[in-house]
Amino acid sequence: MRRELCCGREILVQVKDKKSEWVIQMNRTDRMLAILLELQRGGNFRKRDLQTAAAAAVLRNAILEGRTVSFSYQKQGCGEETKSIRRQVDPYGLVIISGIWYLVAFCRLRGSIRHFRLDRMARLQLEAELFERPADFDLHAYEPQDDRNVSVRVLFDHSVSESLIETRYFYLDHCEMTEAGLLAVLRVRQPEEVLSWLLGWGSKARVLEPASLRVKIQQEARAMLQK
Repeated sequence: MRRELCCGREILVQVKDKKSEWVIQMNRTDRMLAILLELQRGGNFRKRDLQTAAAAAVLRNAILEGRTVSFSYQKQGCGEETKSIRRQVDPYGLVIISGIWYLVAFCRLRGSIRHFRLDRMARLQLEAELFERPADFDLHAYEPQDDRNVSVRVLFDHSVSESLIETRYFYLDHCEMTEAGLLAVLRVRQPEEVLSWLLGWGSKARVLEPASLRVKIQQEARAMLQK
C-alpha cells in the first residue's frame, strides 16, 4: 500500500483495484481532477467522466468541510428502468473500484452508511448543515453490502468485446476471452435487472445461464418482431 499525505490532513480518498490498493490525499480541487483523469481507462474521456470529475470536486470540499450534501440519485430497477430519489447524506470518503467512483456516506433517508456512484448523481449541492464523522469510522475497513448473489453468464461476439469492457457496466463482475467469444459474468439481484441491457446487444450476446433469462430474452425478441 502506498500513502501520500499532505499538511497532516486526514486521508480522504481510497483507490482500489484487483492488483493493488493505495490511498491518496488531495489538498486541491485541480489535483482531484487530474488524478481522476489519470485513473480513467483508455484515455478517451466522455461527458460522463467530466460530470464525475465535477461531482468529485464538490464532494472533496464537502468532506474537508464536514458539510452535508444533497443530490438526486438515479437507481436502476427491474427491467433497467431508472428512478430518481433525492438523497441527503453526510459524506465520509471517496472510493474508486474498478474505474468507478463511489461516495461512502451516511444516508439520512436510510439511516445507515451507504455508497453511491458519482455518475448517477444529479443536481449535487452543498448544504449549510455541518456534521462530524464518527471517530470509529475507518474507510480502509469499510466493505459495502452486496446483495447481488445471482450469476448471469453471457457469451459476447469478439467484434464487441472491446466495447463491452469499456462500458464498465455496473453488473459486470469479470470477463474471460475464449475462442468462441468474450465470456462475461454478471452479478445481479435478479436476472430481469439486465434484460434490457442484454437486448441492446442484439445477436452479439448469447445468454448461457440462467435458462430462465435465456427464455425471457427469446420471448422479448419475439414480441418485438410482432409489433
